[in-house]
Amino acid sequence: QKTLYMHARLQALFAMCFARAYQEIPKYQHRDPVTSKVLFCDQCPPGTAVKRHCSTEEPTVCAPCPEKRFAEQWHWGDSCQHCTSVCKERQIVQRECNSTHDRLCECIPGYHLVVEFCVLHTACSPGFGVIVQGTPERNTVCEKCSPGYFSSTSSSTEPCIPHRNCTQLGLKTVRPGTATQDTLCDTENKEFNFNCSHQHTECHTGKVSQKEKNYKLFEIIGDTFVLVLEKIFRIFCLFVCFL
Repeated sequence: QKTLYMHARLQALFAMCFARAYQEIPKYQHRDPVTSKVLFCDQCPPGTAVKRHCSTEEPTVCAPCPEKRFAEQWHWGDSCQHCTSVCKERQIVQRECNSTHDRLCECIPGYHLVVEFCVLHTACSPGFGVIVQGTPERNTVCEKCSPGYFSSTSSSTEPCIPHRNCTQLGLKTVRPGTATQDTLCDTENKEFNFNCSHQHTECHTGKVSQKEKNYKLFEIIGDTFVLVLEKIFRIFCLFVCFL
């Protein structure tokens, strides 16, 4: 127990010494113009600058940074830094300048910082999905869709999504899903009660859609037009021959 007590006291003493060292005001050397002595003056804290150096009789005198200037660290300069005037292209203000921090700019949504420029987030190709969303500081991270998942579009925000399970929906599987396509289901001539209007869903209903009807109509009109042109051409040829 005595050993544990001594160990605890040593830990407490070490913590107190560390805290005291951490809180100690940093110093800087300054030669007093009157006495020519080298003095160790207190630095000025963030948000201030040296107004008057210390002497043998007085400590350092600090003054607040004026408007549109700042000082982030302890220092011994007699002036504060100028705030960044404007953000760069494709950047917005994340935090305005104050006495202790410069104006902080960040890339607009959809872009991330590369060196000093804001670059568009990478869009994951079909068959790949987003696993880490892009931020103003970081690009999108893509990963190939795992078995049972797919992505049919290029996107910088969408992850891979699960394939439809035709069996659970009471439907027949017409085509298995791939990394870029959803599973294609069939109704097996049952009453169609599943919503196939979902952007990622593809179903085979056995019914002809309006789009398919229009396509077939255009096809019939096109064939008829070709036949009429052939007949006109033949009549024209016969007419030329008799002349």
